[in-house]
Amino acid sequence: PLLASLGLAALGWVLPDLQVRSNAHAARVEFTRSVAAFVDMLAMARMAGEGANTAVTAAAGVGDSWVFDRLRTELAGRTRRGKEAWQVLTEVADDLDVPELGEVADLVREAGDAVAVYPQLRARAAALRASLLADSKKQANEATQRMRIPMATAGLAAFGLVAAPPILRLLQVT
Repeated sequence: PLLASLGLAALGWVLPDLQVRSNAHAARVEFTRSVAAFVDMLAMARMAGEGANTAVTAAAGVGDSWVFDRLRTELAGRTRRGKEAWQVLTEVADDLDVPELGEVADLVREAGDAVAVYPQLRARAAALRASLLADSKKQANEATQRMRIPMATAGLAAFGLVAAPPILRLLQVT
């Protein structure tokens, strides 16, 4: 009982940590996908001539997922804290460990109120989408690789079931 208790305690210690890490990774991936959409909206707002702070706030107001809710909440408190929108984006990026949002914040900071940032924002959004697509393909390839051994084993078992009766008949005849 003591060893079983220690083993279960160790399992109870490790499993929640693994689950939280897995959930955090999934949340970061979702956040990155939403950042790609956010950057597209930000680029359009900047192209329309809106200032940096207004464009960031408008882009955050477009989506209805938890990502956009978080951005809206953080940006709403911006004026009370006396910060620029790019500073808030940098804080959220650091908080959630999403460097892609930090890169967008740097673009907004460097551009200021210049509309010329539109091509850079569109290129950043395209690069984010390409990166996400490459990650998805990589995960799909890894899943395919993991399935080869079980599928080969199942195929050999099916072949054995089909081939066994004729082989046994041949062995009985001789």
